[in-house]
Amino acid sequence: RYLFHLSPAGFVGCFLIGMAHGAFWTLTPIVAREAGGGVGYAAWFMSAAVIGGALAQAPLGKISDRMERRVLLVIICALSAVLGLAVIQTLGTPAGHWAAFFFGAVTLPAYAICAAHVFDLTPKEDIVEASSALLMVNAAGSAIGAPVSAGFIEVMGGQGLYWFNVLVQIALIGYVF
Repeated sequence: RYLFHLSPAGFVGCFLIGMAHGAFWTLTPIVAREAGGGVGYAAWFMSAAVIGGALAQAPLGKISDRMERRVLLVIICALSAVLGLAVIQTLGTPAGHWAAFFFGAVTLPAYAICAAHVFDLTPKEDIVEASSALLMVNAAGSAIGAPVSAGFIEVMGGQGLYWFNVLVQIALIGYVF
């Protein structure tokens, strides 16, 4: 309750990002393997997403230090939703690796931006406890996101995973507004 009171957008953001990331990390290797015809495609797909996220972390962090973090969060959530749709269109093709790269670049740093927003408003003496609590909130979202997105996959096939991401990103945008 304390963290929610300090930063509702950051707290809810950590939970919803956990839902999206839990689904991504748990089910993307399976979806990519089935769409691309093998483990090799899935490995390259995941690697592209991780590399994109790693390369974007520092630049997005610097940008978030210079502008309102909630505005940046809305921007990257919107880009994540759009790039999730691009993944749907290219999954299983060589272009899917590029879609995964850019999807990872905007999706994976989102937790850090949400957490930074909470830390901006948290007294210094409470930062360690806040960090621990945010990890638990994120983990709760991850534990919920994976099975819920599996339901989307059951109904829609592999693209259901990315439609789930689109819905989570739209929900977070709506909440931040």
